[in-house]
Amino acid sequence: MQISGSTTPEPVGSSGLSIRAPGRTGTVDSLAPRTAATRAGRQDHLLDAVRAMGADAPGIVGRLDIDIKPASIQVPLTTPGGTRAEGPAPTAVVVAKRDETTTYALHYFDENTRTDMWVFPNDAKKPNLVFELPETPPAPAPGATRAFVTAAMRGIVTVIAWVTDPVLGMAANAIAKAWESRRRPYGLRQIAKDGKMTDPDWGTFNGDPVLLLVHGTFSTPEAGFFGWLGTPHFEAVHGRYGGRCLAFAHPTMHADPAENVGWLIDQLPKGKQWKFDTVSHSRGGLVVRELAARAKELGSCEVDRMVMVAPPNFGTPLASADHWKTFLNVHTSILTYAPDTVATIVSEGLLCLVKILGGAVVSGLPGLAAMNAGASYLQLLAPRAYANPNGLYAIAASYAPSRPEIVKLIVAKAADAAVDDFFKEPNDLVVPTKGCSEGSGVAVGFPISPERLIRLSGEVHHCNYFEQTSVHDKLAEWLIGPASRGPAAHAGAISS
Repeated sequence: MQISGSTTPEPVGSSGLSIRAPGRTGTVDSLAPRTAATRAGRQDHLLDAVRAMGADAPGIVGRLDIDIKPASIQVPLTTPGGTRAEGPAPTAVVVAKRDETTTYALHYFDENTRTDMWVFPNDAKKPNLVFELPETPPAPAPGATRAFVTAAMRGIVTVIAWVTDPVLGMAANAIAKAWESRRRPYGLRQIAKDGKMTDPDWGTFNGDPVLLLVHGTFSTPEAGFFGWLGTPHFEAVHGRYGGRCLAFAHPTMHADPAENVGWLIDQLPKGKQWKFDTVSHSRGGLVVRELAARAKELGSCEVDRMVMVAPPNFGTPLASADHWKTFLNVHTSILTYAPDTVATIVSEGLLCLVKILGGAVVSGLPGLAAMNAGASYLQLLAPRAYANPNGLYAIAASYAPSRPEIVKLIVAKAADAAVDDFFKEPNDLVVPTKGCSEGSGVAVGFPISPERLIRLSGEVHHCNYFEQTSVHDKLAEWLIGPASRGPAAHAGAISS
C-alpha cells in the first residue's frame, strides 16, 4: 500500500497493523509471518529462534516491509536555545490489543544501517498500542543548520506477542526461571576433539587436569565457543588434556553464579580429586571466579588456569535493569553478523528478555544483576581468595565499527549518562575493555597481569571472539604450555 502521509493510522492490508507516518510517503507491504529473509538477503534470526522455541515461542502478530521517504518538512537541527527542534510526529506502528493477558513488542531491522532494535508500546494499558519506530537521522554536512527530520526508513517490522502465564504472573524472575528450566537447563557435557558433546564418561577423569568451558549470558556451550570447537587449535588443546574436557551448561538469568557453581559441585562424582583449567566467556568468567573461590574454601577441587574472554570483572552498566533495553538492542544487532546457529540460540534467550521487558514487573534477574558494577554480587565476590594469580589470563576487545553511526543508533532511544559514558570509552559493545582487568575501586578488584592480557581491536565484538585466529593462538599457547605456577609462565604479548 502507498503511504499518504496522514496523521491518522492507515491499515496495512489484512495484517491487523496500521502505520502512522505524518508528512511522509512511500510503501508498506504485509509479509507472510514465516518469511525467512529480508529483501537485503539477511537471514532473519528472530524467525529462526521463533521456529526453534516451539511451545515457548511468542506469536507473530504481523510483519511489514516498509520503504518510507523522509518528511517533506525541514526544521532546524537545533533551536536558538540549543535544544533539538521538534519535527513531525515519529512514524509509528499501531496494534489493536487483543486482551489484558497479552503483552506485545516490536522488532525493527533497519536495512540502511543493518541494525536491529526492539520497541515497546508508549502505553501498554491502552487498547491501541503505539510503537514509535526509531527513525534514522541523516548525517548533516559540516556546518549545516538545517536537515530533513529523518533519513529514508527501509526495513522489516515484526510484531510479536505472548499470553501471560497466570501461574507466573508478571514477575521477571519467575518468567526467566520457567523458560530457562525448559530451554537452558543445567548440564555437564564431555567434549570430543571434533567439538561434539556427549554425556560424560567419568571413568576417563583420573585426577589429572580437566579443561572446563563455561559459556556466557543467553548461550549454550555449543554456541558460546562456536568458531573454536573442532578446529585444529582446539584438537591440540583437547590432546593436551587427554580428552578430559567438560562443558558446563547453566541458566544465566534467574540464577546467579553462586547458584550455578553450587549445582556444578554437587554433580561432580565424589571420591576424585578435581583439578580444573578453565576457559570462560563473558559472565562465565564470574562463574569461574566463584568456582575458584568455592574450591579454595571447601577444598573439594582446585582451579589453576583461568582464561577469561571478555569477562565483566568490574561489571558493565548495561546489566542494570535501567539499561536492559540497550543491552537487548546491542546483542540483537551484533547477532546480525554471527553464524546462523549461534544467532538463533542466543536470540531465544533475547526473546525471553523481550517478554520480561514487555510486560513483567522488573523485580530483578540475579543472573544479569551479577554483572552490574553497582549491585552487590561483585562486591561480595571480590575479597574472596583465589588460585595462584599467575594462572589468570584475559582477552578483551575495543570494538571499532566501520560505521560508527550504527552504535549511536542502537543507543539513541535508551541512552542516559551511564550508557553515554560507557559508549564513550573503549568497549566490546557489552563489557568495558578495561573492565576485564582494571577497575575504579579495590572493592571489586581482580588484577590480571599485563603479561597475561591481550586487547583486540577492529570489528571484534562481544559475540565473535572465538572466531578470531588470534584468540585460538592464545588459547593454545596458554593452555598447552607448562604449568602456570610461577611468575614467568605463559607470558603473552599485549596486542592493540
